[in-house]
Amino acid sequence: AAIGGWAWLSFTASGPLRQNVVVNIEKGHNRSEIAYLLEKNGVISDARIFSAAAAVNTLRGRYLKTGEYEFAPGNSMQEVMTMLQQGRVLTYKLTIPEGLTTDLALQRIRENDILTGEISSTPPEGELFANTLIFSRGRTRQEFVDDLVSQQSKLLDEVWALRQAGT
Repeated sequence: AAIGGWAWLSFTASGPLRQNVVVNIEKGHNRSEIAYLLEKNGVISDARIFSAAAAVNTLRGRYLKTGEYEFAPGNSMQEVMTMLQQGRVLTYKLTIPEGLTTDLALQRIRENDILTGEISSTPPEGELFANTLIFSRGRTRQEFVDDLVSQQSKLLDEVWALRQAGT
């Protein structure tokens, strides 16, 4: 009981961080690897306690999600685990303003250093939706382009359905 009480107090106590830190948890890491990565980056104080708590939560159907996370000073292991279970990853945004040509829009997408990969297909002029998209690290440039094309197609379908017959 004493060990369990000590572990619970450690799990819920303020964490060791003194300044914000960003940690990228890549796909394929198991809960022990995630715990040691967090400990190594100073986010948590004890990887063993965190890993044990993650194992208990996994039995309850609550899994740790991969992604890029920003942790704040004082986050307890419990708060860190909640963030990972809820998948509260860092997000970024990229705006494709109205009026940009397809070439200029694609150039803007290529210049973004958070997006990955190459653009494998260039959509025809007018098929990219002007919008601001929010995304997380690991998103590919082609997925970004595909989303813009899909949004434009959806908008055109909706507008076309509202037109008056014969116009």
